[in-house]
Amino acid sequence: MRANKILLTLIFLITTINAQFSTTPKVGTTVFQFLKVIPNAKAAGLGGISSTTITTSDAVFYNPAVLVNGENMQLSLSYLDYFLDVNLKSASLSINLGNWGVLGAFLLFNDVGEMDLTTAEAVIFNYETGEFNPGLTGEKFSVSSQCFGMSYAKRITNQFSFGLNAKYVVEDLYRAKASAFIFDGGVLYEPDFEYFKLGVMIRNFGKDVKFVDESYPLPQELTIGVSSYLVGGERPLIKQSNNLDILLLYNINQTRDHSQQQHLGAEISIAKKLFIRVGRKFYFDEEDFTYGVGINLKKFRFDYAYNKFGEYLPSVNHISFSMKIR
Repeated sequence: MRANKILLTLIFLITTINAQFSTTPKVGTTVFQFLKVIPNAKAAGLGGISSTTITTSDAVFYNPAVLVNGENMQLSLSYLDYFLDVNLKSASLSINLGNWGVLGAFLLFNDVGEMDLTTAEAVIFNYETGEFNPGLTGEKFSVSSQCFGMSYAKRITNQFSFGLNAKYVVEDLYRAKASAFIFDGGVLYEPDFEYFKLGVMIRNFGKDVKFVDESYPLPQELTIGVSSYLVGGERPLIKQSNNLDILLLYNINQTRDHSQQQHLGAEISIAKKLFIRVGRKFYFDEEDFTYGVGINLKKFRFDYAYNKFGEYLPSVNHISFSMKIR
């Protein structure tokens, strides 16, 4: 009975929030865009799917409720080699406190690097001498974005878990700087038949952020994801196996500044040591197929992902490392 009440409440919240997102403006209307790009390689290799499957401490970025399925203490580090010398780095830590729940902490950095400073006053174009300056001043400037946060997760019942994030975000755009406190919330539903999981995550809720004289909304996001083992796992849909696992995953994603997007992914695990991943993103402007591999040792895990960005943009690489501390 309690589980049914929680599920009905969850459906009501999803319907209400999705209706709100559907009536808001779209592309180019929100700030702190770097919050939508997470370096973790496992999720990237699965087409960006994350709401049920990331059991390392990096679950704080996708669905903190999943932290309840992690190890006693974990550390994760990730790096994304993005476009035009831009890179993103993340670090996360989780500590399982038993009946008290799970605590987490995380950092996310967006490094744009140095750029040439140009001004309209410095523009020179002399027909007679051929002298031309596109506005370069000889000075350099940099842009940076950071996010620092804490997480808490706990099981409500054997089937339901919840997780919360509180984070502080700072973005410095040279002559404009803004900061804000933002909140995330997620739930994980694991029914008794175990081969099926449902995850729901609501990200980036808070007040509008002011840059100079204008205020802009946050990149709010609602993600609903399901995953199921076809082969392997504890109770697979098709066949039990000790050395082979086949996992299928699906996410649907509604953001405040884009139309609805979907993600499909699959993972093959050999002896729970070697992982091969493929994903597909639907209704994205440029992204489509993603690929990834992972190696799981006793206390260490390494993951790599390769993401294609269509015809005109270069592909990007994700690298992740996680460690069981105890």
